[in-house]
Amino acid sequence: MMGKFSNSWRLLKHSIDVIGESKKLLIFQLLTTLAVISISMVFLLPIVSYIDGLGGVWVAALFDKTIYPDNSIEYALNSFGISYLVFSYLSVNFINVFFSTAFYHEILNALEGKQVVIRNGLSFSLMKIKTIALWSLLSGIVGLIINILSHRFSFVNRIVVRLIGIAWQVASIFSIPVIASKNDIINPIQVLKKSTNILRQTWGETLIGFVGIKLFGFMIFISFFVILMPLSILTGHLHEPNLTPGLLTYGIWFTLLIFVLIIIKTANDIYRCALYIFAKDRKLPNMYTEKVLNLTLRFKKD
Repeated sequence: MMGKFSNSWRLLKHSIDVIGESKKLLIFQLLTTLAVISISMVFLLPIVSYIDGLGGVWVAALFDKTIYPDNSIEYALNSFGISYLVFSYLSVNFINVFFSTAFYHEILNALEGKQVVIRNGLSFSLMKIKTIALWSLLSGIVGLIINILSHRFSFVNRIVVRLIGIAWQVASIFSIPVIASKNDIINPIQVLKKSTNILRQTWGETLIGFVGIKLFGFMIFISFFVILMPLSILTGHLHEPNLTPGLLTYGIWFTLLIFVLIIIKTANDIYRCALYIFAKDRKLPNMYTEKVLNLTLRFKKD
């Protein structure tokens, strides 16, 4: 087991090597993250602002407002408000799938030694808009149902529902690479079948690589808190009452943390695409060696 996790370090290094050759992937990852966050804020800010007393008249239609004798106020979403949240959730999921498809398409190009062009990735997503819309709808509905059931059932049943959720995430792990590939698949069920077929060929060992990369990412994340957070606090105390040095150190710490998280997330996405290419075509992606990928993949005999 430890040998497999140590191999994950090499997988992470190979993925970072790809980033080194195609630095635009980091920019694309950042743009994708900002797009999803921005769209989420567009939908959520009106609700939050209304609860804080700043929302417009149309937002009031989303809530049933109750004023109690002690002048306390309770807000509860009505049926229209619930519909708005469902629409918001599905819309954000569509934006996420759209940009993720564009991003993964350019990762696949980078792994083939091609140049990363953000505009080309977005153009590809526009060509795949029907597949993206159908998949985002299916995955959004499944995710919504799982989230609702996990909050309504008893403790034991919630565990069962969350296990089903994990199974769904595992089965659809290659769904975005499938959509981002050049194929004629439109039906979201076919996307899921293709993802599970790829997973079935690489079952077991594939997940070790993902867990390993996430483990290293978590270790790096923790190291920032252990090393840089005390440094930021110490800097703030040494320069009291002048808060500028402390705030500057916090700003640097936060910026570095975001940068590292983006690198780890990008490396994880690159690794997923590398596994997809190697499992689907039995072809070595750029920057990866057969020895490294063979340690994480065990193909079933045809």
